Amino acid sequence: MVVHGNRGKCAQPCRLPYELLNSSQEVIDKGHLLSPRDLCGIQYLPQLVNAGIKCLKIEGRLKSPEYVAILTKIYRKYLDLALKNIPYTLLEEDKKELMLAFNRGGFSDGHLSSDSNTNLIYKKRPNHIGLPLGEILSYNPKKSYIKLKLENSISIGDSIQIEKENNNYNVSELLLNNTNIKTANAGDIVEIGRLKGNISVGDKIFKTVDKELFINTRKTFSGNEYKKIFIEGNITIHNGEPISFNVTCNSGIYSNANITLSSNVIPVIAENAPITKDRIISQLCKTGNTQFEFNKIHVDLDNNLFIPSSCLNDLRRNAIEQLENFAKLQYKKRADLKMSIPIRNYDGVFPYANAK
Repeated sequence: MVVHGNRGKCAQPCRLPYELLNSSQEVIDKGHLLSPRDLCGIQYLPQLVNAGIKCLKIEGRLKSPEYVAILTKIYRKYLDLALKNIPYTLLEEDKKELMLAFNRGGFSDGHLSSDSNTNLIYKKRPNHIGLPLGEILSYNPKKSYIKLKLENSISIGDSIQIEKENNNYNVSELLLNNTNIKTANAGDIVEIGRLKGNISVGDKIFKTVDKELFINTRKTFSGNEYKKIFIEGNITIHNGEPISFNVTCNSGIYSNANITLSSNVIPVIAENAPITKDRIISQLCKTGNTQFEFNKIHVDLDNNLFIPSSCLNDLRRNAIEQLENFAKLQYKKRADLKMSIPIRNYDGVFPYANAK
């Protein structure tokens, strides 16, 4: 039977344990011998851009929304640098966030390089290992305490995993010098309580979930746009003339955007309560759950006029729609960058040779 993995039907045989036998049927290796590390190609973004790549796919089948949000944020950051032809270093805090999002034994660059990839397979385990925390220095099975020297920070509410266990433990008790604490840093010798199972001195401990990171990440997709694009407006309302509304933006893909709209509504002299500048600004600023936010609106208004609020709402919605269409056109018009192939350096630094 042929199974199409790219249609969501892969049974993941590469993640199963195997034994490698020689010609005499002797076991010479065992473990998850076909399980590759996760691909991380941040250092190749400049070459991918120069090759004409227009879209990057996040490999996230059955992954969490937090995973997608973290990867999108970090890749967007370094892709912007590559598009501007700026040499960059993968910052340690960004690498840690990527590892906490998901990784199987660290990262690999797959076959993006012509070099022989001896780091492709991680045979110890096939699932997420997060960040290394250290090795168990002592274990008290009666009190269910482990002691270790931290390689990375840890906090109450984080999740950890012990190398011989497949389940996650929630950190509910953390002690430093016999004192309960909420957070400990790299280099601290701490005790973590309420842990039971197949635990031994020397076992490696991993942090698989960083509670604070995931809480902050959820805010970026929790119903409201997290990152706002600031825009400016200029509205002209004169007696007997169509309303004119101009919106400009000079941020990122919206740079040099200049949208001008006219309304079919003709202002008339008010019989009771004339429209005010404050009310106009308040109505236009209701951008709601969009990525846009007005940081300045100039109002040119004749005295004692009436216009319906629905007119202002329509102008605002149409202006935002045209801004989004403007951005779509900019992506299609992106010019290819000209830069040399990066010199590969495994310390995380990716300088460019003869970058122009």
